[in-house]
Amino acid sequence: MIDSATYIKTLNATDCNTTDAHAVGLSFPQRYNEVMFPSISDLEYHFDATDIETGEVFPLRRIYRPANNQQHITGITEFIRTKGLQCGDILCLERRTNIVDATKKTQYFLDIVKRTSILILQKNKNGYMIIRNDIGPGYSESIRDVLFQGRVKALNIAFSKSEKRRQDSSTSDDFYSVTLDNEDVRVFIKHPFIEIDATTHIIRGIDDVQFVIINQ
Repeated sequence: MIDSATYIKTLNATDCNTTDAHAVGLSFPQRYNEVMFPSISDLEYHFDATDIETGEVFPLRRIYRPANNQQHITGITEFIRTKGLQCGDILCLERRTNIVDATKKTQYFLDIVKRTSILILQKNKNGYMIIRNDIGPGYSESIRDVLFQGRVKALNIAFSKSEKRRQDSSTSDDFYSVTLDNEDVRVFIKHPFIEIDATTHIIRGIDDVQFVIINQ
């Protein structure tokens, strides 16, 4: 019998190390510990994960920080860099436990889903920044009909101002206002990241985590 659990995460800008923030690793919810790391109670746990595509092995570490009650998987930045992943791409970390004659062998695997034709914006106190753009400037030049929660709404991404993200930043960034049917998009989407799919014309906040468990 094979027991499998997969942690599926839509990567954000911090995960891909494209922000000014210090990357501490991939956040991992504690509620999934029992299925992803069964019988492991150590605050720090080292394990290897194999790239399904290439067979390359990446040394990873699950670490819990009691001071801020946060848990991360570190060492995965190298995998993200090697695969050329961007904000909006999807990373899958799978645990497979093969049970034969009451003997358990556990292995971990890494897989990815690269997205295409998407636009991603990140919320900032100055408005929204475009942090990934596979579809060119078109969505910020005219009002577009998009689907939000199954309903058609008029999306407008309008240039607002160019300003330094922080006082000590060396360059300025462009900020945009984003509205749906002339209402600030923040009324509809609380998530700090917004994804627009130019193929399906769906707009949504980026889902953080999914989890899939299979017993076969």
